[in-house]
Amino acid sequence: DELEKYSYIGFPFEAFGWPGPIKQRLVGSNDGLNWDVLKEYDWGWRDTDMMKIGNRYFICATDDCVHYTDDFEIFTPIPVKSGYKMSWAPEWFKDKDGTIYMFYAASNSTSVYFKMFCRTFNPDTFEWGEPIQVNFENDNASRIDPNVHYINGKYYMWIANQQTHDIELYSANYFNGTYKQIPTNIHSMMREAGFNRDEAPEMLKINETYYLYSDPWNDGSTDENKRMLYRASSTDMVNWSIMTKCNCAFGMRHFTPLLLNNNDFIDTSLSLEFWDGNPGTFEITNQNNFKNIMNIVEKINELAKTNSIFLPQTINLDTKILTNLNRGARNQFLNNAAILNTVLPDLFNDYRYSTGDIKDVQKKYQEPNIPTNLVIDKDEINNYWNAVDYDLSLVIKTINKEDK
Repeated sequence: DELEKYSYIGFPFEAFGWPGPIKQRLVGSNDGLNWDVLKEYDWGWRDTDMMKIGNRYFICATDDCVHYTDDFEIFTPIPVKSGYKMSWAPEWFKDKDGTIYMFYAASNSTSVYFKMFCRTFNPDTFEWGEPIQVNFENDNASRIDPNVHYINGKYYMWIANQQTHDIELYSANYFNGTYKQIPTNIHSMMREAGFNRDEAPEMLKINETYYLYSDPWNDGSTDENKRMLYRASSTDMVNWSIMTKCNCAFGMRHFTPLLLNNNDFIDTSLSLEFWDGNPGTFEITNQNNFKNIMNIVEKINELAKTNSIFLPQTINLDTKILTNLNRGARNQFLNNAAILNTVLPDLFNDYRYSTGDIKDVQKKYQEPNIPTNLVIDKDEINNYWNAVDYDLSLVIKTINKEDK
């Protein structure tokens, strides 16, 4: 019942050194970035992946570790042997014909580069097929952490390169290859986020947007439990946004977010989480929202002073440069700017200097102190924030041009 409250769940681990100790966590999220801890376990598996069939969850992890559970209380092992001493970061993949595979990298020694394999799995009988080698255009060595998708008639695989310490994208016409590399900008985005190594790529496709999770780190870093998952977004799998850090009460390591439903999905990496006017829902994360809003309002107000323009909501643009999709969002943002300008500063300061208990804020901000005319349509604003931001930049450009 608890899981049904979340769009995503995951089974990450928290590591306190190599090879351990490790602790397991069950987490849930509604936006893919902010994660709640639902249950803690004293034991741990590395590099977990989950698939749901009916009401049963199948979990695979490093070292031939495969289990199923119906309630996340009891975990029943499923025997599997890779034929190698080490089987690394396995992942489930359901092919176009319904066949389920487990992709994994294997080796007899950590000093020898791993090779990629896959094998079929029957979730009804728990039977495994024989290992099938995965082929790459150069060779099969040094690739780990496979993440496979079938999209528009092609197979796409993300891997972590053991030699370059980068994550890489490949495509093939068949599930086992031959896979050819597709150049992307994810390496430069990793560098821009302040890291020099990356691993554990996990991609999700939500509507028409791709979301790539990974586990970046810096060479020489010893505080493994402080590492955290990051996420980037793209519309073509080639050009990725800057990596955004996921938030959780502990250092989440390598896992695949499992999408249970996407009805309430809001992409907070591309948008703002606007306050709904209810002091009970005001969170510390809205500090950034307040700063972003105030920066835009301040810029427009300064331009208004120098160009003899009225309040921000009276600014009009040529409709030719506005799309039907974002016009309503832009207008709604501007209409609420004045209200946000007067309400959020006090609320922000009160919360920042409070004991951290939201009740301290609620004592002061009770009706009728909260303006009743503050109405923000989250779907319209959040989904099209980039478009709104673009239109506001056009406002500034238009005003400057007219002034000249």
